[in-house]
Amino acid sequence: MAFSLGLAAVLIAIGILLVRFRGGLDRLGKPARHWQRLLPLVSAVIVTVLGVGIALKGLMSYVS
Repeated sequence: MAFSLGLAAVLIAIGILLVRFRGGLDRLGKPARHWQRLLPLVSAVIVTVLGVGIALKGLMSYVS
């Protein structure tokens, strides 16, 4: 339960910060557009690699 509440609090805080500082992100201009397009791909790769790592670790503990 504590983990879920902590996760919810962090996600809400990140969302609030993104909304508050949206103008600052928009002022970064055209160079920011490049990383904004790549950000979903990079985050998906990170999540996938972490998921595969966790699955392999679980599989290794199951086998041994």
